[in-house]
Amino acid sequence: MIRIRHNTTQTPTSDTGLKKAEWWAVFILCAIDPLIAGGVFYYGWKKHLPKKAHQANQLSLWVFFIEFVLFFGFVTLWG
Repeated sequence: MIRIRHNTTQTPTSDTGLKKAEWWAVFILCAIDPLIAGGVFYYGWKKHLPKKAHQANQLSLWVFFIEFVLFFGFVTLWG
């Protein structure tokens, strides 16, 4: 008997964006290193979950910007 394999991928039917728990996980990992974590999330998700990838990328850029401003603000004040 011949078995036919069906192309079964585990892609979701809809990309609804980041859920609250996912948002916090991305935020915490991006707070540690926003550029690497943001890149991993974006390039890992961009093919199958483009909306989540876009939101994770935006979140990592915002975290990077906030850390950049805070760092140079503290350096300027106490530098």
